[in-house]
Amino acid sequence: ADPAASHSLTIYGTNFGTSVNSEESRLGQSSCAATSWSSDCQVVSRISNGFGVAHKAVLTAGLQRGSSLKVFSFDSPSLDFIQVQTTTGERTEYEVFGTGQNYGATSQTMAVRVGSSACERSSWSSDTSASARAADGVGASLGVSITSMQLIASASSLFDYSLGQVTAVLPTNSPTNGNDL
Repeated sequence: ADPAASHSLTIYGTNFGTSVNSEESRLGQSSCAATSWSSDCQVVSRISNGFGVAHKAVLTAGLQRGSSLKVFSFDSPSLDFIQVQTTTGERTEYEVFGTGQNYGATSQTMAVRVGSSACERSSWSSDTSASARAADGVGASLGVSITSMQLIASASSLFDYSLGQVTAVLPTNSPTNGNDL
């Protein structure tokens, strides 16, 4: 695989050697998919799937190892669109579907919140979609946030709980002083 393809990272430094060795590069705890020596002061690596911020870059060339702290971060997730499906029965249930980017390559840690309340369950679907069942609540124009790998995507004024509905009033009349029921 060509490390110069999309999602590549160029590492600059000194004393990387005078020819192709057994180079390996890492971002945080994850090995890069491929590393290619370019010169004594440059290598190109293909980035593996990952998450998080402020990763150190580590380059191993032959028996030598060099690193630099907090130089690389993966993109934060984004929340571009929310769809809410409401199911009414004994209890009204709200299923929230969110689309965006950078939710991760696997179903690691994901949480969805409506307003300040955690959803009853949150599910990762793909790098671009997630779903959740909102907890019971009240409010309108509430924000929705998706936390993936400790990074948060949020948008405001996306969610409204349904207004209560009056189905009956008993008794249908009352004395004028209101206290004699």
